[in-house]
Amino acid sequence: MIKQNTFIIPKLNLTAICLFILIPFFLASFIFIRKASAQIPPPKPKPRPPELGEVDFSQRAIETSPHVNIKFCVSSGNLRVNGWDRPEVRIIVKNGREPAFKPLENDSNQKPIWLYVKGILPEQSSPGYTQQQCLAGENLQLDVPYNATLDISGRASNVEIDSVKKVKITIVEGVLALRNIQYGVIAETFQGDIISENIKGQVSLQTGTGNIVVNSSYYMDVADQFRAKTNSGNISLDNINHRQIDVNSITGSIAFNGKLGTGGIYGFRTTNGQIMLELDPAASFLINASLGFGTIDSQFPLKVITENVMPGGRSIVARYENGDANLNIITSSGNIFLKKRL
Repeated sequence: MIKQNTFIIPKLNLTAICLFILIPFFLASFIFIRKASAQIPPPKPKPRPPELGEVDFSQRAIETSPHVNIKFCVSSGNLRVNGWDRPEVRIIVKNGREPAFKPLENDSNQKPIWLYVKGILPEQSSPGYTQQQCLAGENLQLDVPYNATLDISGRASNVEIDSVKKVKITIVEGVLALRNIQYGVIAETFQGDIISENIKGQVSLQTGTGNIVVNSSYYMDVADQFRAKTNSGNISLDNINHRQIDVNSITGSIAFNGKLGTGGIYGFRTTNGQIMLELDPAASFLINASLGFGTIDSQFPLKVITENVMPGGRSIVARYENGDANLNIITSSGNIFLKKRL
């Protein structure tokens, strides 16, 4: 009797069969979609549109009085102001706020004699918002009449001004370069150097931290004063012809080269630094000097009138020739040099 092999086929559930077939298909599809999406770069964000008033390049011009007074403020950017022989003010702004003019007063010919230059910003409706009207940009250039008077304030800006009548400027941070100013300068920066050349009239230069360099300064009236002050920096004055001079550096040296006028009053003071005066060989002066730790080195043979020695310093009053000019010199820690200029 021969035994036959029998095969038992199990009964399969229809749901299990479907899952067995479909699960691998869905897994493969999911992996394919992930790989495809990874190869597609995400969409680039749209560039932010420039705000109203911010432009790549803008130029504005207005006809004015030849003796126009111009007032404006600068929040940032390099500023250059040039004098020219047109009765017109022109402003060029690169990468900054749109400029605009606001005449404040006209002359008899109905031309602006007092002009405000502003930068346009978008209006904002938030409570307590005050619209700022300062100029701003990468580079700003103003062309103004030679006889224009400038009144400038600002935050962070390097400023060059050339060939105008009169300048008043105050900025928080930046270098001031002033040339060919006809009737007076008042310039102040809290951090930065002040460099000036060929200026006339009343002069006041002040910086909190920085050097002061002046080449050629003249008085227009005998009462015109020259003042220069820095809290931390050196002061170098060359060819200064004012008869009333007040120079002060808290920490830094002072160098002066100029003529001493009859009846002139010249004051030089530093807390920590030397004082060097190069004077005309024909000078005639009376010197009143106070020194802490230092000496007086003079190429002029001085006739000592009084000398007082005190703990920590000494004072001396001396005369050269007739004593026509008055020198008042103070240094707490440094030497005093009196030299004959060539």
